Amino acid sequence: MASNRKRLGLSAEDFGLLVGASGQSVYLWEKGETKPREKNLAAIAGLRGVGKREVAERLEALKQAS
Repeated sequence: MASNRKRLGLSAEDFGLLVGASGQSVYLWEKGETKPREKNLAAIAGLRGVGKREVAERLEALKQAS
């Protein structure tokens, strides 16, 4: 997960926003202290193979909606 987040150039906070979790949760997942819930796993899997441009567009839309 950390390698995918870094490949996309995302902070833990932004990655969390994209997958429906907090940045703190992302750090805990990456450290192996907790595991993502099923809904988060689906969102994480949905980011595989997605490019930086598309991720940036999704992130912008989420930030504008909140």
